[in-house]
Amino acid sequence: MEKSQRSKVNELSPVNKLIALGVALVVLGVGIWVIRSGAAGFLFAAEAEQGAANGAVVLNDPTASAGKALQFKAPVTPPPTPPPTTGQQSCPPFPAIPDENCTGVPAGVALTDIKGSLTTTSNGQVIDGKNIDGDLVVRHDNVTVVNTRIKGKISGANGSPVTNRGFVMRDTELGPDTCASSGNGGIRQLQGGEFTLTRVHMHNHNDDMISLLGGGKIVIEDSLLNRGCYYPEDHLDAIQWYAPGDVANVTIKHSSIDSRPSNTSGYGNAPLFIADGMGKGSRFTITQNLFLGGTYSIRAHDVTADSFVDIDNNRVGRNQYLYGPCALSATTAFNGTGGVKFTNNAYSDGTPLPVSSC
Repeated sequence: MEKSQRSKVNELSPVNKLIALGVALVVLGVGIWVIRSGAAGFLFAAEAEQGAANGAVVLNDPTASAGKALQFKAPVTPPPTPPPTTGQQSCPPFPAIPDENCTGVPAGVALTDIKGSLTTTSNGQVIDGKNIDGDLVVRHDNVTVVNTRIKGKISGANGSPVTNRGFVMRDTELGPDTCASSGNGGIRQLQGGEFTLTRVHMHNHNDDMISLLGGGKIVIEDSLLNRGCYYPEDHLDAIQWYAPGDVANVTIKHSSIDSRPSNTSGYGNAPLFIADGMGKGSRFTITQNLFLGGTYSIRAHDVTADSFVDIDNNRVGRNQYLYGPCALSATTAFNGTGGVKFTNNAYSDGTPLPVSSC
């Protein structure tokens, strides 16, 4: 009896045999797919107490032994593609010199009109994409101006120099469209002791375009100063240091600095004039620039051994000055630590410009 019952249990009907065969084929197909796909992203609830296998990541899984599971070839999400930006520009490296093609507001930047002057409102403020019809009045620290057109000047409160720290101007144009019919009484376009200018185009201003003061770090780089305006009794310098006793920390690098006026003939006073008794420990680094115009194109006066003025690898426009390419008056020659160091400079045609020419 038991033998016959076992025989009946082992016998399957044709329908049951087909069902069993179908289940076996499904299981076999899933297995082949897992093997061929490398189980990418597939959680395999194997014991992971001994560490992950090569190419696998250990994950928490309460259904697996010891609460761990292996994920093979965990998918890596690629970083998002940054959105395209407009208005990016750069100036070609020296010996090429910055011009209007790589300074000022970049092409393609839309500007929002601001009627009259604009005064800063907070520390760290960013002024971006503005067309300011008047002046920019800086009353806060760490203000950044970028991609902006300013048709007036830059000053502190009540027309005073910019005394706030960390002022930055980048890819910006500063100055009116044309020279005014008369002078402004000696008002500077920018005067301050701590700022950074990068790819800035300054133009159409009389007296000093930039007046340097002490007390902080000043950097002028990849910028263009040109098309000055001259009126009787003016003192037209593109850049002037005049702050007796103040400590200077100034870098002027890879810029085109031109004091020749656009509203009359002549040369202006100087593209760069370092004048009168800077404080002990001062340092000027002047390199890879083009200087055009002036009675002398590069002029340094009253630099003592307590300070260091490094004028290296610059270019001067030949015969674009009234008297000479350079003048070093009442200065101390470089003594290894201080004084004026004048090296590797040349005319714009490549002819060397030795210190004996100054």
